[in-house]
Formats: sequence, C-alpha cells, structure tokens
Amino acid sequence: MTLIIEEIRSILFKYLDKYFINRDLESTVKMFSPDISGYGTGGDEIASNYDEFKRLYSRDISEAPGTVYYNINRLYIKSPASNIGIASCELNIRTKIVNQELKLNNLRLTLILVKTKGVWLIEHMHLSFPTHIHEDNESYPIKELEERNVVLQRLVEEKTSHLNDALRQINKLAATDKLTGLYNRLKIDECIENELKRTERYNNKLSVIIIDIDYFKKINDSYGHLAGDQVLVEFAQVISQRIRQTDFIGRWGGEEFIVVCPETSLDNASIVAEDIRCGIEAYIFITVGRITVSIGVTSYQLNDTRDMLLSRVDAALYEAKRNGRNQVVVN
Repeated sequence: MTLIIEEIRSILFKYLDKYFINRDLESTVKMFSPDISGYGTGGDEIASNYDEFKRLYSRDISEAPGTVYYNINRLYIKSPASNIGIASCELNIRTKIVNQELKLNNLRLTLILVKTKGVWLIEHMHLSFPTHIHEDNESYPIKELEERNVVLQRLVEEKTSHLNDALRQINKLAATDKLTGLYNRLKIDECIENELKRTERYNNKLSVIIIDIDYFKKINDSYGHLAGDQVLVEFAQVISQRIRQTDFIGRWGGEEFIVVCPETSLDNASIVAEDIRCGIEAYIFITVGRITVSIGVTSYQLNDTRDMLLSRVDAALYEAKRNGRNQVVVN
C-alpha cells in the first residue's frame, strides 16, 4: 500500500508541475480520464466530460499563461483500493497577469485517480477556496463531497464487490480516529473551517474546548501502552456522553481531544468544560483508576481565523497545565 501512496503522490506532483509550472495544456489533459468530471471555483466551471475540461483549462492557461508557482500547505493521500487513489491538498499559488502579481492562498484541490492498464488517470477533480464565502450556486463544500462520493460510487460499481467494501472502509477511516472512533484531526479541522464560515455569515456564536489528560506519559510508563490505549477509549466514551449531539468531538492528537461547540457562548462552553472535568475526575478507569484533565476554552472573536482560534485555546490549555492541572482555563 505504501508503494501505491507514493505513486499517487508522484502523479499529483506531476499534474501540478505540468499545469501550474509548465502551463502545458496538452501534457496536462493527457493525464485526464475520458470520463473525467468535476467542479472549479464558480458556477461557470462545471465540467462533465473531457472536452469541457480541456476547454476550461485552455481558457485558464490563455488568460494566465505565465508560470504559476505553488507550495503545498497540507497534503492528504489515500487509496481505498489498488487502482483508486484520493489526493487532497491546500495550495498557496502566485503568478503574474499583465505584469500584475496575483497571489491566492488556501486553494483546495481534490483529485480522484483511477489506474487503468498500469496508468494513473484523473477521474474527478474539485478546485475551491475554503476561505471564500461562496454563494448557493457555487460548489464548495457540499457539491465537492457529493460529487466525490458519486464518482467513487460509480467506480466501485464498475469494479468488484471488494471495492464496495473498500469504499465504506475509506469513508470511515478518512474521518475517524482508529483507536477511539471519534473524528480525527483532519475531519475536525474541516468542521472548524465550516463552522467558522457559518459563524461569520450568520453572526452565530462558536466555542472550542481542548482537553489534555494530565500526566498521560506516566500512565504509559507505569501500566504500558495497551493500558494507555484503553484509557483513551474510555476517556472518549465519557466525554461523548457529556456533550450535545450538535457538537463535534475528535481526537486532536496523542492524549489531546477537542470539542467544537456551534452556537455556544463562552460562558456555556465553560460550563460544558467544567462538567467534562468533573466527570473525568469522578470516573474510575478500568486499568488505572482515577485521572484528571486540563482544559482550555475559547470562543470566536471578530475576524478570527482557524489558526487564531486554535492558538488562543491552546494558550488556555497550557495555562491550565502551568497552574497545576485538573482545571479549566478560559481565554
């Protein structure tokens, strides 16, 4: 599987170089499947076949023929089957049009690739700007998810029953943490971005809670990593029982967990956080007995970005640790 992932990564960079760096229309479209479909950033950039894609790419290169330099912020690659690949990344790009420099940040690109007769081809793609507030007729993010699932489903139906099982597995694995069954960091990151957009558009409240198990390293050192894993599983269950169905909970990394609370004020989020802290302190874990947690809480402030929101809640968490742990700090 590692070899397949590397193949997909290589194809992604080959596509980016041909399209962005070389601006080579013919070489780029040779990487397309005859059945290619997808969306661009607006309502006029919808293509359901090879010829429409070639027309859109020709228009783009003619309007901006110069080299487009790119760097990748995030990269996600998965292979649900030996002949299917998913590559998703966020890009910053810059170029010049009529001697005017153009920069675009957080351009999101998703490709679905199919390997046919030993050759990887792009079957579906989606291009969008997560930081841009889109109108109803624009394609991010709902249409991207719908179209990606439609394409994957069609591919599965064309292949074997094994691919049906693989698709179900990859949809789950792409969004969940294997150990706890909670959302993983990638999925929670997506939730935060989506809720920030809703908050900015509708002037809603939004709060974030980060929870860290106190002295978790000592648990692993004293009881072993299997015991530590059992603690994480039970921990996830306890927290899940103390939040609303409308909240999003995920494993942020290691022994850190995060709760995204839409339409929740800072005061109400603090109450939830304190309830979680008390619930964990009172719970008796099967292998280690009682543990405690440190918690940071913050809420959306005007013009907050994702990074600003997370930086502030991280600062609150580390203040709780510095102050002696087993407490909630609001920032």
